[in-house]
Amino acid sequence: MKNYLFFSFFTLFALASCGGDESTGSSSNVTNIASIFISADLSQIEIADTTTFSAVSNSGVDITNDVTFSVDGNPISGNSHTFQEEGLFSITASYENIISNTITINVSVPLSSITLSSNSNSYFLGDIVEFQVTGNNGENLTNQATISMIGSSDLSGNQYTTTAEGVFSFTATYDSFTSPEYEITVLPAPTKFEQNVLIEDYTGTWCGYCPRISYAIDLVKEQTSNAVVVAIHRGSTDPGNSSYDPYNFSAGTLENLIGL
Repeated sequence: MKNYLFFSFFTLFALASCGGDESTGSSSNVTNIASIFISADLSQIEIADTTTFSAVSNSGVDITNDVTFSVDGNPISGNSHTFQEEGLFSITASYENIISNTITINVSVPLSSITLSSNSNSYFLGDIVEFQVTGNNGENLTNQATISMIGSSDLSGNQYTTTAEGVFSFTATYDSFTSPEYEITVLPAPTKFEQNVLIEDYTGTWCGYCPRISYAIDLVKEQTSNAVVVAIHRGSTDPGNSSYDPYNFSAGTLENLIGL
């Protein structure tokens, strides 16, 4: 009888001990948490995609099911979220008063079309056209796309040197997408004129400053061949006048024009 009682007591003690260990084991994931680190399976996604989050404690224990995840400060149910808007979203997790690190999810608009453009629609003969290819989501696809002239071959890169006058059409392709046709107009090359400086020198035999001006003009002509000099000799046409000059040139219109 004593042995039976002892055996029964020992069995109850063992069961109680096992029950205590199981209770401790079920809460071991959330014991002694000092910090939380979270991560996501995807950080670059498109609208309507789902991202799954996970969390570990400072001791490396998976505590994903014990924390509350938040998207831009709004708690969510579970550890996954489907994003319905584009933009950058901040993700955190919390357990009691402990807040995790912050991760960012970049949600973009799915690519559905591309466009071809350049910095101008009109060019002169010999100009270089530089094209850009852009997705509907704003992504620059220039380096990945193929640009072609309608009725001709593909371009090597994204530049085209105009070799003929007229209107020309181009398209771009990227994966399964083709841009609408894009037109440029090539005009005749503009005539280039050489610019000159006109120097009007008003002189007279009675002018004490004119030799200085004449010397200054000589210095200009030594430095450039783009200076054109016009000398207008002034003086009285009256032989009885002290300023009479037989080489007088009547330039009243020019004098009045510039207020000489």
